[in-house]
Amino acid sequence: MKTPNEIPRVLSEAWKPWDAGPRSTTPRVPQESGMKSDVHILIVDDSQAIRDFVIQALGSQEGFTVLEARDGAEGLEMALADPPDLMLLDYEMPRLSGLQVVEALRERQADIPVILITSHGSEAIAVELFRKGVKDYMNKPFTAEEMMDAIERALTEVRLRREKEALTQRLTASNRQLQRRVQEMDILYRVGKSVTSLLSREQLVACGPKFTASGCPASCKKLPAAASRNWRTTRPAKERLPPPALCSRRRSK
Repeated sequence: MKTPNEIPRVLSEAWKPWDAGPRSTTPRVPQESGMKSDVHILIVDDSQAIRDFVIQALGSQEGFTVLEARDGAEGLEMALADPPDLMLLDYEMPRLSGLQVVEALRERQADIPVILITSHGSEAIAVELFRKGVKDYMNKPFTAEEMMDAIERALTEVRLRREKEALTQRLTASNRQLQRRVQEMDILYRVGKSVTSLLSREQLVACGPKFTASGCPASCKKLPAAASRNWRTTRPAKERLPPPALCSRRRSK
C-alpha cells in the first residue's frame, strides 16, 4: 500500500509511459446535433495529486474537457447542475463517499456513467460497485493507459445502449404506424364488402367500373348490352344462347 507521501511520485512515474508514444483519444461517443463537441469528464477526488494527474492526462488530449471537485458533496452538486459525460469518483472522500454520490445520482435519475477509484479493490467491492450501477473501477495506483481503457469502455457501453434505445423507439413508432395502416385497410375492406352485398349479380356486371353508391341507375339501363357482352366472352360456344334482349329483337322482325 502506497503512503500519501508516495502518491505524487507514483503518479509521476505512471505519466512517463503515456508520453512515450502517441495514442488516439478521439471520443467514440457519436456527436449529435446539440451535444457538446468535447467529452466532459468530472474528476471527484480529495487528493490534489490525483486530480492533477487526471487533468494533465486528459486535459492535454484533443476531445476531452476535464472538470474537478474536491469532495463528494461538491462533485454531486456540479454533476446535477451540469451533467458531465463521465464521472471519475474516489471511493473514500469527506462529506460524501463515492458510493453515496452514486446512490444520490440514481435517486435523482441522473444518467451519468461512473468509474470509481479505490485503493483497496476486491471482488466483494467490485460486486457492490456494479450492483450500484458503476460502469467500472480502478485500483490505486493506476496508469494513464489503464485510465484511458476504462474511460473508453464506459463511453462505448453508453453509446451502444443509447443507440439501442433509439433503435427501439424507431421500431416502436414504425409498428404503431403499420398497425394503423392495417386497421384502415380492414375498415375499407369491411365497407366495400357491405356495399357489394347489397347488389345482385346482374347489377354488379352491369354497373362495372361506373358503380356508385346511389346504385348507378344510368349504367343499369344498359343491362341488355352488358349481358350480351358477357354472353359473347364467357360462355362456351356450344352452350351459348342469345340473351333475352336479342331473342325479343329477332321475334319482332
